[in-house]
Amino acid sequence: MKNLLLLLFVVGFTATNAQTGNVLSEAVPINGSNVNVNILNFTSASASSTPFSCSGLFNQDVYYKHVINPGANKLTIGMFSLGLTVFSKFDYQILKAPGGDLSNLEEVSCDHYDVVVLVGGSFELILDDFEVNDQFYLRVNTPQGLLASLLSSLLSTTTITMYSEFDATLSVASQDVNDHKIINKSNQLQLLTNKDFKSYKIYSLDGKQVKTVNSLDQLETIDISTLNTGVYVLLLEDNTSTYHHKFIKS
Repeated sequence: MKNLLLLLFVVGFTATNAQTGNVLSEAVPINGSNVNVNILNFTSASASSTPFSCSGLFNQDVYYKHVINPGANKLTIGMFSLGLTVFSKFDYQILKAPGGDLSNLEEVSCDHYDVVVLVGGSFELILDDFEVNDQFYLRVNTPQGLLASLLSSLLSTTTITMYSEFDATLSVASQDVNDHKIINKSNQLQLLTNKDFKSYKIYSLDGKQVKTVNSLDQLETIDISTLNTGVYVLLLEDNTSTYHHKFIKS
């Protein structure tokens, strides 16, 4: 009897917490590249009420979600589909929720990509204009006019990419404010700024947080004596924004 109740609980919990992607609040989380889509999400999709700006109606749309990884300065969003025996098209929309606020959605892109017969199709968008707490949504419309068998074949060969990372090749100058300077000394970082920075986090290049400090006073120096030799990302935080700075601990 206990086993039966446990089974019913697990099934009920899974059913009520499953993320179908049918609306923004049920967006399917993605953190990786070439992740296979769930065919069931598309075949059971209905129209949502989110506005769109590109041509065509989003009759049966599915949402995917990515939360920016700590220390990341580059976001990649894309889709890839293998070609079938018929021409098809994917309409998609990319939305940003600043700080995770769904009531303040911003449209980043609204477009489509064609899946050419026996060739395939894809799109890829790389972004570097975001804050650490932003969330991004990929809204995909189910291709219209396809028979169930063709739709299943198309979806079974379609993958989605949504991941954020720290890319050392990107210039961090565009992310730093112009009215402060950071001097890298052997065991500390010296801040020359008129910004009211009172907290910071330090991440290694693999995205792991290695140090965090919250101070009551404005920061003037940051102790890095306990860090191992390597390259790190410093996130300075004021009352409204977060600023990145890459540095080397020698």
